Amino acid sequence: ALPAPVSAGGQLALQAPHIDHGGRLWAPLGAIAFDADASLTLRAGSLASVSGAGLHVLEGNPNDSALPAKRITLEAGAGGVAIEDGATLDLRGGGETFTAQFV
Repeated sequence: ALPAPVSAGGQLALQAPHIDHGGRLWAPLGAIAFDADASLTLRAGSLASVSGAGLHVLEGNPNDSALPAKRITLEAGAGGVAIEDGATLDLRGGGETFTAQFV
C-alpha cells in the first residue's frame, strides 16, 4: 500500500458533473470535498482519508493557531451518492504536527 503524503491541513476539492472515485485520496488533518452536479460513486477499494494516524509532520507557521477541521464532504445532484461495500472514508484522528521557528 502507498503511504499517506507527509503534509497537514491541506484541502482537496473535486467538482464534476459525475464523479466515479475508485482510487486513493489523502488530505491528512485536512479536508476533501466531492461535489458532483449529477452523481457521485465511491467504488469498492477506494479510499478518501483525512486521518493523520501514524504521521509525524513538520507543519506551517508556529504563529498559526490550528489546523482546519478534518472533514469529508459528499454532495451530488439528482443522481445521488452511491457508496459501494468496501469503499473507505477515513476520518480517524491521530498523527503529530510540529512547528519550528528560528530566532
